[in-house]
Order: sequence, then C-alpha cells, then structure tokens
Amino acid sequence: EIAERFVTEALSLTAHEAYELKVVDLLADSREELMEKINGKKISIAGKEVVLNTSNYVFVEIERPLQAVVYDIISNPQIAVILLLLGVYLLIFGLTSPGMMAEVVGAILLILAFAGLGVIQINYAAIFLILLGILFLIAELLTPTYGPLAVASVISITMGLLMLVEEPMMPNEFYEVFPKLAVGLGIGIASFMTFVLIKIIKIRRKRSSVGEVAGLRGEVIEFRNGKGFAKVRGEIWSIESKDELRKGDEIVVIERRDLTLEVKRVDGAEGGDRKVAEKAEGETQ
Repeated sequence: EIAERFVTEALSLTAHEAYELKVVDLLADSREELMEKINGKKISIAGKEVVLNTSNYVFVEIERPLQAVVYDIISNPQIAVILLLLGVYLLIFGLTSPGMMAEVVGAILLILAFAGLGVIQINYAAIFLILLGILFLIAELLTPTYGPLAVASVISITMGLLMLVEEPMMPNEFYEVFPKLAVGLGIGIASFMTFVLIKIIKIRRKRSSVGEVAGLRGEVIEFRNGKGFAKVRGEIWSIESKDELRKGDEIVVIERRDLTLEVKRVDGAEGGDRKVAEKAEGETQ
C-alpha cells in the first residue's frame, strides 16, 4: 500500500515517518551509529541467512574523480542557465564586434551549458571542446591574435580532456592517465604558443623598424563595425577605419598605433563582395 502511494500520490515521508511505517529498518545519525546498529543483524542473501559482523569496520574514503566534480558544477541548473545566457550574449557580441574574441569564450560556455543541461552527453561535450581547441590553435597559427586564441585553445583542450568520462570498453590505465595528459598537454601547448608568439612579435617589430607601414596598401580580410583584419605586406594586421569596408576592398595605411593600423579605402577600389552586391542590385532594378 505504501509503495503504491509513492507512485500514485507522490508520497513524501520524513525519516521518522518512514521508520514508523516500516519503510526503513532503522535510523542512524552517523555512519558510526549505523555500523553499531547493524552489527549482529541477520539478513537473507540468495536464500541463505547471513549475520552481519561490523565490529571491526574500516571506512575507506574514495576520492571523487575530477570529471565528476566538473559535471556536478555545470549540471547545477542555475549555473547551467547562467553559462547558457553568457554564452549566447558573448557569441552575439563577438560576431557583431570582431577583434574582442568574445565569440571564442561564448562558444566554450555554450558547450559547457549544453552538457550541463543534458542536451549533449558529457563525453560528446568533451570531444567538442577538444576539437574546438584544435580549431583555435590552427586559427592562431594562421592569423596571429597575439594570445587570446592560444589561451582559448589551451583552456578548451585541457577542459575537454578532463571532462572525458570512463567508458566500459576504455582500459582503466588509459582513463587514469587522462588528467595527467590534460595538464601536460595544456602546459606543452601553452609553452609552444608562447614561443611562437614571442618570435612573431620580434619579427614584426624588426620589420616595422626597417620602414614605416604608412602608405602601404593591403586587402581587407574581415571588417565589421569599424574594426577588422587586413593583409598588408603579406602580414595579417588588425585594422580600424572610418570607411565602410568589405572583404576584398583595397585599403591604404594612414598610420600605425602599436599593432593596429588606421586605414582607408583606396579611391575607386572596391572588393569582390561589394561589386557582386552592386551588380545584383543593378540587375534587380
């Protein structure tokens, strides 16, 4: 009858109520008290009567794996929703304001949020983070951002490795190595990217000291809301401009401020995207 009420009425009982209704056999306020009360108790296992002997018990503490700790944090409903909202807002902000790298953080937070909300399995989330970190690493090598993408790559790959959960077919030794592998790989990637960035900065400073970049021409790679990237003298530079630029536009450098170039569009020079758009408008008219 009680079992039926648990299902049909969603019955909820306190500890003492459960004891009075014989839902539980005994009450204990601590592990030690529990071991004392069950000592000498007779139970039936596989049709055989067994007497419990807990007079010489020893508690063995099993440390929770890091994967479980991380999953408990992100699976908290409040934290998962916060991660989701932050991820969406940062992704939108990053896509509308290039150069801030907010979309990078947003992508990582969205994957964590989806894992916490149960939209994707924790192992899939870990794999996505690892792949995302590899993409960040490739992007950093192709278009140096002087740090943000490299840092995001290290964080994403490390978190992905730490979040991988043991599978039935996975050898225990292989699973136990993952935390050390994650930390070691993270340190290795960070060291490598630091070395590469230092070399790039030295080369760029050396080239800049040979001659000023003012007056040089280049081609716009990406541009939104007054900021973007352009290829000048075979190098990828962050640019700012008061002109409305599009991908493929030819630009000329006005001045250089640290690692950012102030540019303007070359008169009469329009990128391929702009020409295609204007041609389409003309045909429509």
